[in-house]
Amino acid sequence: MMTSLDALIITFLVLSGLSLLGLLVMFLGRKERVKKVGFYYTTMAAIGLTTINVLCHPPLYIAGYLLVIGFGLLAVAALVLHIRKKTPEKRKLARIMAAVSMMAAIADLSMV
Repeated sequence: MMTSLDALIITFLVLSGLSLLGLLVMFLGRKERVKKVGFYYTTMAAIGLTTINVLCHPPLYIAGYLLVIGFGLLAVAALVLHIRKKTPEKRKLARIMAAVSMMAAIADLSMV
């Protein structure tokens, strides 16, 4: 019989696996179109995980809220940078920012 903790662990493992897949596609893709799809997936996943994190934090932990909102704003900043700047260096910086945002959101979700 599966308990709620088992379901939580399975959900966390699925989220981690999908995030890892998105990161691999984003950084190891050969075509720019594949990298772009991986970037948008990673950014949206980071924003979604940030939303989950905000809903999971206790109401009186303001520092936790601000930290998680910072991760979400980092993903939004990466998205804006990727759309506005067309140089390969800026797009690589945007990919790194999105990856950091998603990994930080997953790490915070596992510690809540």
